[in-house]
Amino acid sequence: MSTGPMDDLDARVDQAADEFLARLQAGEEPSVAAYLQAHVDIAGPLGRRLRLFTALHGLKKDDGERPPRTLGKFRVLGILGRGTFGTVYRGLDPDLSREVALKVPRSGFQDFGERERFLREARSAARLNHPGIVPIYEIAIQDGSPFIVSKVIEGKSLADVIKTGPREPREAALLASRIAEALDHAHAQGVIHRDIKPANILVDRSGDPHISDFGLARQAEEQVTVTLEGQLIGTPAYMSPEQAAGRHDAVDRRSDIYSLGVVLYEM
Repeated sequence: MSTGPMDDLDARVDQAADEFLARLQAGEEPSVAAYLQAHVDIAGPLGRRLRLFTALHGLKKDDGERPPRTLGKFRVLGILGRGTFGTVYRGLDPDLSREVALKVPRSGFQDFGERERFLREARSAARLNHPGIVPIYEIAIQDGSPFIVSKVIEGKSLADVIKTGPREPREAALLASRIAEALDHAHAQGVIHRDIKPANILVDRSGDPHISDFGLARQAEEQVTVTLEGQLIGTPAYMSPEQAAGRHDAVDRRSDIYSLGVVLYEM
């Protein structure tokens, strides 16, 4: 029986992914960007596989690790949360005597493309000044790797809030309208978030929402250079149709509004 083009494509993705995984398991830190550049014609499906491998590999390595005592000048007080991209610590700024959030990327996300996305989060959020957006204080360096210093939002993510049960319609509408106001400010500054979801919205103890995690954001006028065409950017359950199709040139403020609609539906 002859194999078709899709079978050949899947076989090439499997072969490249297996090679990448073997290097990870051998203790190496292969570059995702380098692999995708070497396999441009299968970059979409291969990229999704490799990023999953690096995320899971990072989770395994971090499970047994204790928080560092310090990061740069900041004293580490504990862990605020972990994600596929990195760990967020609660820290203390000794100069200003205030607590801060310290977002540190996983070692598996240190290739050029992922490093650029991490730095983009700080650059994008630094342009914004709105009570509904978590402010970024600075980018600091530890052992040659950047980490983001931001305000600590005392509360929980909207994802955790939703887990406790459905919101009253009036409460859900009020939360959505405040998130929309913060998004409108970001859009007015030319920043498109591209990953609006409950986990990226922090709800403080007063019940006010704050948009966080601008790691996938881009400027409205920015040319897409780090992201390869056809590669999915965002969280599938909250993606607009154009995002799900990998049509990055078609993603604009309406894509964020679509994602917010999904969030409202879940509330």
